[in-house]
Amino acid sequence: MIRAILLSLLFINALWAQETIEISSLKQAQDFALENNVQVKNAQYDEEIAKKKTWETTTIGLPQINGEASYNNQLDVPTQVIPANAFDPMAPADLFIPVQFGIEQSMSAGITISQLLFDGSYFVGLQAAKEYAELSRKQSDRTKIDVRYAVTKAYYTVLSARKNQKIMQGTLENMRKTYSEVKATYEQGFIESIEKDRMELTLNLLEDQYIQVKRQIQIAEALLKFQIGFNLSDSIVIADSIQNYLPKLLSEEAATKKIDYASNIEYQALEQGLRLQELDMKRYKMQQYPSLAGFFTHSQNAFSNDFDFFESDKPYYPTTIWGLKLNVPILNSLGQRAKIMQSKYEVEKIMNQQKQLETKIDFDYLNSRLEFKSAKERFGTQEKNLKLAKKIYDTTIIKHKEGVGSSLEVSDAQTKFLETQSTYTNALYQLLITKTDLDKAVGNYDF
Repeated sequence: MIRAILLSLLFINALWAQETIEISSLKQAQDFALENNVQVKNAQYDEEIAKKKTWETTTIGLPQINGEASYNNQLDVPTQVIPANAFDPMAPADLFIPVQFGIEQSMSAGITISQLLFDGSYFVGLQAAKEYAELSRKQSDRTKIDVRYAVTKAYYTVLSARKNQKIMQGTLENMRKTYSEVKATYEQGFIESIEKDRMELTLNLLEDQYIQVKRQIQIAEALLKFQIGFNLSDSIVIADSIQNYLPKLLSEEAATKKIDYASNIEYQALEQGLRLQELDMKRYKMQQYPSLAGFFTHSQNAFSNDFDFFESDKPYYPTTIWGLKLNVPILNSLGQRAKIMQSKYEVEKIMNQQKQLETKIDFDYLNSRLEFKSAKERFGTQEKNLKLAKKIYDTTIIKHKEGVGSSLEVSDAQTKFLETQSTYTNALYQLLITKTDLDKAVGNYDF
């Protein structure tokens, strides 16, 4: 009894926790992902961290103010010895008198202000911090593009699977109706059992295929929820159709667009990284030059044998110092030169990566353009085949109803029609995917 109550409570809690999300377009799904996807959130945190690092670097060149207070109690006042003949000329030369110099207790409080006046490496570091913040922004943009790309493919998969389900559902309903009529005709003794059995076999196969399609939809929706950042227990309602995207798909704009490396987000990030590495090399070079800083220190000091430092008439003795500090690198055992050479090699590596990326961009464009053209041609062919298969199937059904066609012909037409439907839906899906790949290859991220 208790177990049944617990299970009921868990079930009710699961229903309360479940949320239904309505999606009416691909853009809405992408917007949801930009708000909920963990990768996007972390990329935005990295962007904010980079901004704070820029400010952290900036503060190095601002005035630095430090306060200090100390209290000392000398349990044993330091003792020094002096020759006794310093006080008494008649005293032996080897006689020394112990003397204590100092006060048992002392207190001091002071403030120090320092200001960096010139340091070439600081100014370069400040530039590098800004470039690093820009690199983090580029990387955040790349993450958003990757997430939108993944959501687009998952969204098209769901629409494609639902389109297939819709087509199959209509076919299944017609087949059920046809089988019901054949079964009634058989029961009246007008046809042989083999006619009914063939039709029943076709219906059973279609029922099984329909179940498989429904499961494919569940998997596709789970993937979409994962890419968006929803809970897998949430349910989504998509009020959209794959046909809505056909006009955009059939456009030739992306297929004829000229490649612009600067529009590629990966290339932009790599260029940003190159600028950052060049500044790093410049920073090491500037560390070979002198740096100059100014400072100002003021303190108040008091001395006493008793703890009376907070009495109003207690005298405090000021100490005030200001000055400049010049740091001139003279010899670092060529370690700085080694750092400069390492940075130079890193710059060369990034430049090589740029050339390699340019080749990759060219290849991706060529490959995706050919894939898109092939998918477009395949879709046009399958669209014609679907109309033809539908016409053949409808004619076969009419002939069977009029008694001039066999159930074998109906089964064969049904099988061909289903295969054509599946091929058509797959061709449409491939058209969507190849167009998305082509847009990404040319730097058009409006998926």
